[in-house]
Amino acid sequence: MSKSTGAAFGTMAAYKTEQVTVTETEADVLKTYIDTTPESGNTLKRSFCGKCGSPVKVQRGSDPERTVIPVGIIDGDKDSFKPQLEFYCKRKAGWVGAIEDSKTFDAMPTSSD
Repeated sequence: MSKSTGAAFGTMAAYKTEQVTVTETEADVLKTYIDTTPESGNTLKRSFCGKCGSPVKVQRGSDPERTVIPVGIIDGDKDSFKPQLEFYCKRKAGWVGAIEDSKTFDAMPTSSD
């Protein structure tokens, strides 16, 4: 179960930070929380919508060149977002099946994994 989404899983996509654009008419709507308690040990910058609280993006303090965003906030077709990696599989609910051709990790891998 995912603590950050409150659900059985969260579908996220990783991009180079310069590829990510957040569009909003109000400049101050994006809020950021510095999370120092993840199981991985990494400090995370969790950005969210200041209006509705929806997660918008996450960056590891140790890897600011990469930004992870929830697939649900991406406009357009989502069919191309078939998961390639699965993290925290040791906590996976028994009724969640395997994703064909995905690489699995019991926890969040380090940058050397």
